[in-house]
Amino acid sequence: MQIHIHKDGKTFGPYSIEQVRQFLKAGNFTGNDLACHDGANWIKLSQVPGINPEPATATKPVTQAKPKKKIRKVRLVVVSLCVLLFLSLIALSIVGLINLMPDDGDESTSSNELFILTPDQVVDVYDGDTFKIDLPNMHPLFGDDISIRLFGVDTPEMRGTTDEVKALAMQAQ
Repeated sequence: MQIHIHKDGKTFGPYSIEQVRQFLKAGNFTGNDLACHDGANWIKLSQVPGINPEPATATKPVTQAKPKKKIRKVRLVVVSLCVLLFLSLIALSIVGLINLMPDDGDESTSSNELFILTPDQVVDVYDGDTFKIDLPNMHPLFGDDISIRLFGVDTPEMRGTTDEVKALAMQAQ
């Protein structure tokens, strides 16, 4: 059988089956190049009877399937851990807020007060209506450096970029 091969706009051949196999091994032709072995029909070279398809093209898709399953499992574990961490943080927040509420038996606090601040809890004063506190008996993630701004109180800003604000800040120091 004589085989003609069409590649990159040129026709080569005729070649014997053994010659075509050698050209395939050398990389001169691929299984996707067109070939004519019966004198009338052009088909892919890999479909010519007696020519084996290139083994490298047949094995590529099979090797890529396994890592995708591992990636999905890893993603599932990471997402599950993130959800668990988020739910744990919410639970800690709720427990912390319950600890801040006054006891019913404590007569020193009124029913309108959520908690009472003491001077030792204030850690930083930003200006006359904004300051930061540390809450006792709270995890530092939830209870340290909590910024509080007083409702209904409006004082000049002590930190800013204008000359007036800088002058006020210098006087306060």
